[in-house]
Amino acid sequence: MAMIHVCLLCHTEGSIKDFEVGLPALLNLRDEVERGTGRKLPMTWVLGTYHRKIGGNNRPAVFEEFGITFKNLLRRGDEIGLHPHGIIDEDRKMTVDPFVGTDTRALLEAGFPEPRTFVAGTWSFYPSTLELIEQEGYRVDSSVAGGKLVQDGITIYEYPPDDVLHPVWRRPYRIHRDNVMRSGNSGVIEVPASGHLLEFAKGEDEELVWEFFEHHIVKRFKMRWEKRQEVAVDIFEIFWHPCELIMNRTSGKLNTPILERFREFLLEIITREGVSFSTVYDAAMDWKCKAEPHLSI
Repeated sequence: MAMIHVCLLCHTEGSIKDFEVGLPALLNLRDEVERGTGRKLPMTWVLGTYHRKIGGNNRPAVFEEFGITFKNLLRRGDEIGLHPHGIIDEDRKMTVDPFVGTDTRALLEAGFPEPRTFVAGTWSFYPSTLELIEQEGYRVDSSVAGGKLVQDGITIYEYPPDDVLHPVWRRPYRIHRDNVMRSGNSGVIEVPASGHLLEFAKGEDEELVWEFFEHHIVKRFKMRWEKRQEVAVDIFEIFWHPCELIMNRTSGKLNTPILERFREFLLEIITREGVSFSTVYDAAMDWKCKAEPHLSI
């Protein structure tokens, strides 16, 4: 049977309020859906680190500040990965490269298992970053956005213009070592983002479209589900940030429209044939076994 994995991946960063209000809101929603359907919804948490300059921290890493919370989620069956935020290099490009090794070791020293999934902060991911995460033993990445973003003269991310990911069919692939937008033979599988929780801020008839997506997320998922027979395994990853679940960060008022629309979406797709909720790593390993049975990497 053709399978489409649905992965809920949190770019786990933000203020204290985000962790005290936004994060529990989605955990409560997950508990409600699991109780109501009898299905498990494992999640992937890539834990943020913050850097002003090489060797300096803007604030404690998420795994230092909220370690107990994420160790409890790990015991529940969730996945823990890494999400470093970088610095501006001499070419005025954002880079996370100086922190891949040190942040990975810090995560291990904080008592977490060896991370397998990586997401670069602000999607600043290059062949040099790929080489570093390979060296650290990562097996999965979810950083490749496509296109180019420049803010105040600083390049936040930049990908080759001739190999942009399709705005609907953003399927997994093994990354090429010289061009992260292409399929190759590195040891890392790319699971590109297929949707953003923030898209549920508006209904399907009020399309909220990112430059690298096409159609509303609900329609996009339906298209992928209907075409799941075309590939051995598909992965539809939805990323989110805790702050997106807070309507007013001063008062801590929850963003109820997003929560309600997301709940409706989960309840609708969870009963579909061939839909499985998985961590990003587990989904990528299923893709590897079925799409690349000839490879031992």
